[in-house]
Amino acid sequence: MDSILLKEAALKLSPFERAQLIDALWQSLDPSEQAEIDTAWLEESKDQCH
Repeated sequence: MDSILLKEAALKLSPFERAQLIDALWQSLDPSEQAEIDTAWLEESKDQCH
């Protein structure tokens, strides 16, 4: 299933089902990657403040 079809199918879900899908996808992310992303955003925000 390509991403366009997947998006169309997801949008047909009820709000509750979409929330469950979001939660499942969020939890499937690699926590170590999230830490890396958070660190990069922190550094970027520090740069923007100076």
